[in-house]
Amino acid sequence: GNDILSGGGNGVGGFAERDTLTGGLGNDIFDFNFLEDSRGGSSARDVITDFVGNGNLAGDRIDLS
Repeated sequence: GNDILSGGGNGVGGFAERDTLTGGLGNDIFDFNFLEDSRGGSSARDVITDFVGNGNLAGDRIDLS
C-alpha cells in the first residue's frame, strides 16, 4: 500500500504503490530493486523527501541495482 518509510544514515527502500521515503540525518541509500515498485504516474510514484547529494561519494544515493 501507500507507506511512509524513515531511516537515519542507512538504507531505505520502497515497495509497491506510492511510498514516501525519508532518510533523515547521515548518508542514506534509497534502494529500488523492481520497476513495478515505483511506477510512473502520480498515484504510484515514490517520493524522497530529503535527498541530499553533492555529486561525489558523500551524501545520499539512489541504488537501482
